Parts: sequence; structure tokens; C-alpha cells
Amino acid sequence: MNPEKRIEVLEKLLLQSETRASKTQLDALLADDFTEFGSSGRSWTKNEIIEALTAQSDNPPVRFHTSDFSVKMLSPDAALVRYKCVSKDANGAIIRSTLRSSVWRYKNEKWKIYFHQGTVQTE
Repeated sequence: MNPEKRIEVLEKLLLQSETRASKTQLDALLADDFTEFGSSGRSWTKNEIIEALTAQSDNPPVRFHTSDFSVKMLSPDAALVRYKCVSKDANGAIIRSTLRSSVWRYKNEKWKIYFHQGTVQTE
């Protein structure tokens, strides 16, 4: 699988309820120095986001729908991901629309997410 497709698969894996509920899977996908700027405006570390996501696993699952997905290789071991994401509740009602971007790094023969940002879409 080419790097662009592999990174797209991994990014979308992070949107799945099963992954978001698993500390083991999240730990494997997030770089140790991971940082997120959330759509709420809060900044998160790897440990903070893992705790927050796994704590939400008892809530009804949120479904994520992506569009305009793009992966741009910045170098052989770094990639920028950009896409639109619509979050929906179990009844299909839209919770929010966000513009998302991530930076992925290839290190020790694995792709891991290093940075993520979600910005609420107002249009």
C-alpha cells in the first residue's frame, strides 16, 4: 500500500468508535509527543486525549463522515492530511462540522500521528 493510502486508512481508523475506546490502539497510532488543538480551542497531549476519548466510550457512539480527503507528502517520512468531517449522533443528527488537519511521521517503520487540529466550520 502506498504511503498516502496507508495514512488515509490510519486517519480514518482514528475516527472509529472501537479505536477511540481502545487505549492500546490509540497508543499505537499516536506519537509519544503528539499534540492536538481541538475544535473547542483546548490543547491536548497524547495521554490527555487517550484518557478523554476512552472515557467517552460509554456514551452513544458518534459517527464521523469525511469528505475532501487529501494526503500531501511533505517528505518521505512526513505527510499532511486535510479533510472535512461531519459528526453525527446515533439518530443521524449533525453535531458539528469541522475542518481537520493532521501531520503524520514515519519512524521505526511505522506511521504515527504527530499533530492534529480540528476547526469548527462555520459555512
